[in-house]
Amino acid sequence: MMKRLFFLTAILLFSIAGFTQNSNYKTSIDSLLNFLKTENAFSGRVSIQKADKVIYTGNFDKFNNNIVKYKIGSVTKVFTALLVYQLIDEGKLQLNSTIDKYFPTIKNANTITIENLLSHTSGIYNVTEWDDYYGSRANHFTRQDIVDLVNKNKPAFKPNSDCLYSNTNYILLGYIVEDITSKPYPQNIKERISDKYGLPDTYCETASNDKTVRQQSYKFNGESFVKDTDSDPSFPFAAGAIVSTNEDLGKMMYLLFDHKIITDSSLSEMKKLRSKSIGHGLMKAPFYDKIGWGHTGRIDEFRSFICYFPDDSLVLTITSDAMTLKLNEIIIGVLSIYYGRSYNYPSFPKSSVTTPGTEIFTGSYKAKLAGLITVGKLEITQVGKNYLYMNEYNDGKETEKSLLERRDAYTFYSKEAGGELTFQTDSDGKVTGISMVQGKVTIKCKKVN
Repeated sequence: MMKRLFFLTAILLFSIAGFTQNSNYKTSIDSLLNFLKTENAFSGRVSIQKADKVIYTGNFDKFNNNIVKYKIGSVTKVFTALLVYQLIDEGKLQLNSTIDKYFPTIKNANTITIENLLSHTSGIYNVTEWDDYYGSRANHFTRQDIVDLVNKNKPAFKPNSDCLYSNTNYILLGYIVEDITSKPYPQNIKERISDKYGLPDTYCETASNDKTVRQQSYKFNGESFVKDTDSDPSFPFAAGAIVSTNEDLGKMMYLLFDHKIITDSSLSEMKKLRSKSIGHGLMKAPFYDKIGWGHTGRIDEFRSFICYFPDDSLVLTITSDAMTLKLNEIIIGVLSIYYGRSYNYPSFPKSSVTTPGTEIFTGSYKAKLAGLITVGKLEITQVGKNYLYMNEYNDGKETEKSLLERRDAYTFYSKEAGGELTFQTDSDGKVTGISMVQGKVTIKCKKVN
C-alpha cells in the first residue's frame, strides 16, 4: 500500500540460467534467517510449499512466536482479483464493463473498464499518494471519502494509455464486488474464498476485529523496535486490508494454479501482462530462468510476499512485522539457497565514527532530480545512536520515515532502499546539502533550514 518517493524500489529478481537444488536447504535457510533476525533485519515467517505439501516453514519473529497471523498489504489484491474473476465466471460481470454504473462522478468512468482496474491501466489517481495519507492512516474512511479523494485529484493518464500501479483500482473493485453481490467485501472473502477453500485464518479486517489475534508491526529506530501506527482497514480495504498466515496463503496459491478457484480462461487473464511485470491481480516474477507469479505487500511496517513457480509447483510465502532490509534481498536469498545458487549474505557494517555529532545533519532539505527539477521536500531527524531518520514532509504533516545508518563521518545508508546519502558541507563545516544515490539515480538536495 505505502509509497516512498526518494528511493526507488524494485519488485523482484533477475534472469540467468542454471540450477542444482540444495538438498540441505532447510538448514541453510534457517541459518540465513537467524542471521537476519540477529541483525534486526527481519522479523517474520517464511514457508515453502511443493504442490499441496509444506516442505519448509520457519518462524523468526522477534516479538511473539505464538501469533502467526499478519497483515498482508497488497497481497490482498490477489484475493480481490479472484472475487472479480469468480463473478466474471458466473456471468455477473464482464471485463469490458465500464465503471460509470458504479462511480458516475469519477472522471473517465464511462471509458474505464473492469479490465483497466485489474491491470492498473485506468489512470485513476492513487489515493496512497495523498499528502495526508500517512498521517491519516488510523482514521476511518467511507466509500464516499475515497471517491471524493479521487475526484479532488487529476487522473495520472487517460485510460489504456499507460500502466501505473494504483491502489485505488482495487479499492474500487472491492466496492463493485459489494454492489454486485449485495454483501460486504469481508463477507465475500469469507464465503467465496476462506470458508470455501479451507483458509481458516484468512479474513478482511474491519474496525471491529480483535487486533490481538494478529501481529502488530514495528519500526527499528537504530536502538530498539517501536510499535508502528495501526492503519484502519477502511482505507486500504480491498487493496490491502486482509490478514492471513503463510499456510493459508500457500494453499490459496496452490489451489489457484491447480485450477480450483477460477476457470482456466480467467487464470490466463490474470497472467496477461500490461507492462513488463503487471498482470491482472498477479505480477510476473522471474528468478534466473524460472518464471513465478505472485504479489508483494506492504502496509504500516508489515511486508508480505507470495509467489508460485509453475515449473516446480513451488510456492514461496513470506510474512513480516518488522524489516530493515529490502524484502527483495530476502526473497533472493531464500530462493538462491533452495535452488542451489551462489548467494552472499548481506553485510551490516557498524560504524564507530561519532564525530561530527549527528545533530549537524538535522533539518529540512529540498530534493532536486539532476539538480534542476524539485521533486519534493524531506526532513532529517536524529534517532538512536549514529542513526538518522529521513522522511518526506508536507506542511509539517506526518510522513513515512526511512532509517539511515552511519557509514562514515558524512555518509549514511538505507538498507531497505539500498541508497546512500552523503552530506555536503562548506569550508566552515556547515551542512549545505545531500547527494542521494541509488543505483544509477542521483538526487541532489539543498538544505533550507
